[in-house]
Amino acid sequence: MNRKIFKVILTLTISVVLSNAQVFHTARSISLAGAYSTYDTGPDALLWNPANLGHSNIKIGFSFGIFPFVPFNSLRLFNNSINASWFNKYMASGLYLDENKKKEMLSFFSAEGLNFAGEMCGRIIGMRIGHFAFSTNLHFISSGNIPKVLLDIPFRGIKLEQDIELDDVDAFAQSYMSLDMGYGHLLESDIINSYFDSFSVGVTFRLLLGIETATTKDVNGTISVFKDGISMEGAASIKGGIGGFGCGIGAGISGKMKERLSFGLSVNNLFSFIRWTKSTKEYEFEYRNFLKPEDFFDDEIDSLFEAGIISDTLKDVSPFSTVLPVYIVAGFGYNYSKKLDIYASMIQFVNESWYSSLTPTFSVGAEVRYLPILPIRFGINFGGESGFRWGGGFSIGGRTYSFDFGFSQDSGFFNKARGFTISFGHEFRF
Repeated sequence: MNRKIFKVILTLTISVVLSNAQVFHTARSISLAGAYSTYDTGPDALLWNPANLGHSNIKIGFSFGIFPFVPFNSLRLFNNSINASWFNKYMASGLYLDENKKKEMLSFFSAEGLNFAGEMCGRIIGMRIGHFAFSTNLHFISSGNIPKVLLDIPFRGIKLEQDIELDDVDAFAQSYMSLDMGYGHLLESDIINSYFDSFSVGVTFRLLLGIETATTKDVNGTISVFKDGISMEGAASIKGGIGGFGCGIGAGISGKMKERLSFGLSVNNLFSFIRWTKSTKEYEFEYRNFLKPEDFFDDEIDSLFEAGIISDTLKDVSPFSTVLPVYIVAGFGYNYSKKLDIYASMIQFVNESWYSSLTPTFSVGAEVRYLPILPIRFGINFGGESGFRWGGGFSIGGRTYSFDFGFSQDSGFFNKARGFTISFGHEFRF
């Protein structure tokens, strides 16, 4: 693979992934803000708690989320600093930005700069047959960071002889397909039956087919402005792979008590990894140049920038692995009445990654069924990478078919939120 093709693919991986979103969430889990661990007994349970499959009373079911021309069924975008209200006030209102306004505007960014993330899941098909379930999904994940010093430049410019350090620029993107299958089995004994109406154990096995991965490495550089020109120097490398294979497992337990109370505990993505073995490359370059003011008005400015490249290499590297974060899910559900169910869940990632936080997430949600054909769901959660999230959604349908919709926002409400998730799905049941 030549250098230009590899760079184009890596660029598309990072930019396309940022426009999509979501890892293991669905319309129902999003509307409950993640209070979902005991809710589903179908394909969704594979990545929440496979033991729930043991409680399924549906013989055959199919679920999918892909509309024509819409290649995803859940999309999430999130950042750590700004929201729609910030954009409307400072960027879209025509407000004159004096020094105080610029200072106020830039105060929204933390010292570490602008962190952003995107996740997407496109379910091709999910299927349940009795206590078995199978699901095929496309996953796209990305995250990155822009240092605060770079965010200052468009509004404050660069002071003479000020050094702009570029060491904190990071980006990561990964896409893969998962083939998930699982089984839930009801256990019975005198001891179990004395405490539980039903008790199940379950396991999920995952086949992971890597599509693309790319991450920045060893980014460093400096931009300095002088009276007679701009000095730029730096180096960076991007490591990536196209094509890989991996696997993983998950396991859980789930029980129902006193006809109304349910609980569950699961460990997911155990030993999950993708081994990238095809087209594993590393692109490295070094740059050093001094541009004078008149150079920026030169028709050959592109060649001037290219002339500053000291080295530009694309080399083969040994196969490498990326690990999917392990997470624990615990929760319970309570059937308060025929028209109201209450749920609570806790999600704890075991290892930190580009798109997971070691801060646990606690969720509470409810489903209201005053109209049997229109269940309404809502929930809130605290913790995780966003600190706070609220969600809401609904289903339309009956016993054999339902259309599901879910929407949530991160770190605030409406224009004050710094991220959002939207999802939809369908399910046929027989």
